[in-house]
Amino acid sequence: MANLGAEVSRLISSKEKNDEDLTNESLARALQIIEKICELPGMQKRIEEISLLRQSITDIARPNPVFKTSREQLASYFEPFALRLLRE
Repeated sequence: MANLGAEVSRLISSKEKNDEDLTNESLARALQIIEKICELPGMQKRIEEISLLRQSITDIARPNPVFKTSREQLASYFEPFALRLLRE
């Protein structure tokens, strides 16, 4: 999840810079990471959460996002995963 958080951060940064190519590349990588996460043992219990996360991330890349998910909201979601990684 920490890797996904980093990719989402790149996605948001490229979107803020209006770099459509980099935004699309970051979105593709984020979606690949999500697919790998879904394949992990034990993630089936969190499939609904991951599905909502996928929708939110895909929405960010749209020209006119529907969900209006902020950088801060996503940072607060991914922060515990990054901190856990640092502790290991």
